[in-house]
Amino acid sequence: MRAVAAGARLPAAMSPALANLHAEVWEHHGHSSGGVPSEVMASTSTKTVSAATVAQTDGLGDLGSAVRARRNALGLTLQSVADRTGLSVPFLSQIETSFAMPSLTSLFAIAKELDTTPEFLLAGPAPAEVVLTRADEGPRYAVTDAVRSAERRQITGLGEPFSVSQYVVEPGTGLGGFFASRGREMLYVMAGRLIIDIVDSNGNDSSHELAAGDSLVYPTSVQHRWRHTGRGTTHFMLIVDAAE
Repeated sequence: MRAVAAGARLPAAMSPALANLHAEVWEHHGHSSGGVPSEVMASTSTKTVSAATVAQTDGLGDLGSAVRARRNALGLTLQSVADRTGLSVPFLSQIETSFAMPSLTSLFAIAKELDTTPEFLLAGPAPAEVVLTRADEGPRYAVTDAVRSAERRQITGLGEPFSVSQYVVEPGTGLGGFFASRGREMLYVMAGRLIIDIVDSNGNDSSHELAAGDSLVYPTSVQHRWRHTGRGTTHFMLIVDAAE
């Protein structure tokens, strides 16, 4: 039976024991299902094209495929990526084979070494002209490796000119430290309060506190971090240009 790597993030409502069982059964059938176990896949019976129908797998499978394809395109080995990110080879292998889900903190490290953006790796396929995503659809990811972490839900797929995701931040949950990527992004707060700390290219730092209805646009390339503030749960949308 395949063990789940230490630090791996499993899909919601799936215990490590159940994940191992799925892995064993899936391998026994030679991946004949063509995707991740059905228990963690969204489904739809309507004729409207939904995000779940378009993707045909959940975000775990899409993410693993994207990481593996990008690594192979660059001619990198799992060992070389492990050495550069500080993540283990078994953990990286389980990400690529859809048996482990990294936190966004780990994914940022992977994206940096693969010379791409987290949004590019997170976005699933979107071949249809019109894609409907219901409130309970879209892959969800833990933002940090902490026991209590904020959650990100990816809404748009690959092929869109932008990446849209939703964050839910409970009081006391983490959003990670400073980070930077490429492109430009807009953050829109729907409920609660959020602080964005920014260090610009000249080394000047600034903090911006946003309440419901407020938004902030800034270059993703500058060092920045998000912090929850206040007593209530914060909900915000993140829109990033989807350049690779």
